Amino acid sequence: QALGGKVERHPGGWAVGPTDYDFGGERVTLNAWHRDQVTVAPPAAQVVGTNAFCTHAALAYGDGIFTVQAHPEFATAFVEGLMRT
Repeated sequence: QALGGKVERHPGGWAVGPTDYDFGGERVTLNAWHRDQVTVAPPAAQVVGTNAFCTHAALAYGDGIFTVQAHPEFATAFVEGLMRT
């Protein structure tokens, strides 16, 4: 939102666990853990990753900023712990 887009809760609920994204025709699997998501991309953003659940899953702003909706920093064991609690 700070860059001019819009973020909302997804009416379809949560994305949880390993999730496939399309990065320009290449399938990339990342750990997802969210229900808030970008619903309107900021004007300066280019959509570089998407799937049916999250249209604006990854955005690039020139060659200096890259954002991703999923959590690639979450290891499988961490996600399993989130699901247990």
